Amino acid sequence: MPWAGASAHAPDDLSTYTYTQIADSSGPFSSFIGASINNERTVAFLARPRAGGEAIVAGSGGPTTTLYDTTSRFSAFGSASPAINDRGDVAFVAGLTAGGEGVFVGSGGPVTTIADTSGRFSDFINQRPPINNMGVVAFSAVLRMGGEGVFVGSGGPVTTIADTSGPFNNFSFQSINQNGTVAFAAENVIAAHNAIITGTGGPVVILYDSSGRFQGFRPPDINNMGTVAFFAQLDDFSTGIFAGSGGPVTTIATTSHSFSPFNDPAINDQGTVAFTAFLDSVGMGIFTGSDPIADRVIATGDSLFGSTVVSVDFNPYGLNDTGQIAFAATLADGRSVIARADRVIPEPSTLMLIGLGTVSLFGLWFAAAARQHGLASDVLRERL
Repeated sequence: MPWAGASAHAPDDLSTYTYTQIADSSGPFSSFIGASINNERTVAFLARPRAGGEAIVAGSGGPTTTLYDTTSRFSAFGSASPAINDRGDVAFVAGLTAGGEGVFVGSGGPVTTIADTSGRFSDFINQRPPINNMGVVAFSAVLRMGGEGVFVGSGGPVTTIADTSGPFNNFSFQSINQNGTVAFAAENVIAAHNAIITGTGGPVVILYDSSGRFQGFRPPDINNMGTVAFFAQLDDFSTGIFAGSGGPVTTIATTSHSFSPFNDPAINDQGTVAFTAFLDSVGMGIFTGSDPIADRVIATGDSLFGSTVVSVDFNPYGLNDTGQIAFAATLADGRSVIARADRVIPEPSTLMLIGLGTVSLFGLWFAAAARQHGLASDVLRERL
């Protein structure tokens, strides 16, 4: 039976989060790595069954489904959670029992091979390849003939987005939107700059680089409007989470906002940015803005599923377009859990009642004040 709970936020936020338990380590799984979520509320994650091996599992709050495990074709699933699209297809990197490894897509049945090490690729750098709703997967790989690059594919010919035959190297994890635009961080060896870059298979676009206020970047996430959210270090060595599409950037949070280190952020089509951060005071949590109280989704010390949160794990695939957030957490009672956070906003009727209540209270106060003022005037006239 799924658990549910709520965490109060600041009064002016007028929202709470409820939490649904997707899986916990008191059942057939002993531990979990990461979690991703699609717009259908399905959460996919990597689990370690008590019987041994590894498994890719999906669920939405009821019984979970093991999509793939290491009992036959696959020998390992790397160290990151799979990505899931709205069709329920998961993309993942896996080692093969017969040798080698590959990038695969499937929903529990036969898989589609996107790329493997039997051909031009010798290794896959990104252990969490993203997938869009068209089934296109982006991945970074080492080339057998030397060099590396960022590529996309859906089961047929692979398209090169960028590789070391051009001015870039040191490619980071990448993201892809529904339009097929891939965003990634890389080093421009000619200009000696780090950069946030997008591409679709033709000339790439440099959105931001280290020639200005930034000196370094971590992997970006991109939404369908082409806006990227990214972690960056500034020239003054402070760090932050930022968003933009090549022009002026929006600062989401920085180390001046009671946060210390950040992890890679996620951005959805509503422009919501979510990220994990450590707090200057103590602990860590998942946040959606610069206020560590009002923008808190879940943090260490919060109550969850009958225990207390000790740590949380969130990745860029853990945010969907409705603002639901999937995450892994360790609890004080020793359990590991996979959970989904749903933001609850009061209905307009509730807000109207609050407003009417405020107006009514003001009216009562005003009437009382008027009566008191009238009484005072009468007394003054009598004295005169």
